[in-house]
Amino acid sequence: MKDWKKQTVQDLKRYRLLRASLETLPRRVELLRDAARENPRVSRDVDALSRSMELAQQQCDAIDCGMACLTDEEQWVLQRFFIDREPGCADLLCEELGCEQAQVYRVRERALQKITTAMYGAAAQAAVRKRKRDYPEASSRDNPFHRIRLLITPAR
Repeated sequence: MKDWKKQTVQDLKRYRLLRASLETLPRRVELLRDAARENPRVSRDVDALSRSMELAQQQCDAIDCGMACLTDEEQWVLQRFFIDREPGCADLLCEELGCEQAQVYRVRERALQKITTAMYGAAAQAAVRKRKRDYPEASSRDNPFHRIRLLITPAR
């Protein structure tokens, strides 16, 4: 079974590079289109770069949408831990947020669970359900996915 939380962490770590690629790829595609007029074989490269640009945009949009579901504190913690990581970020966050390290890690885990659900939806929730079957002592009240599911489930 895919580890969706690990995938989310990888996506967050690549976020700045993806954004940078969205700045450079349009110009490169334009240059290749000009070259493709003279050499038709280059058109495959144009298609590949265009697809790469679309994927980068989709990934950035998914991260932006997921981040929008978080509180300001959760966004800040994920940004410091994964997007703009620097050595000793946990200690820096403790100072900035005025809390202990254990609280910073709890906020990080809660934020990761929420953004993973926002980005990957049902697949991530299914993984949580399986974990819940494996560890039945965790009540649904303690499970952040349960609260998110309640927020996004349409009323009947």
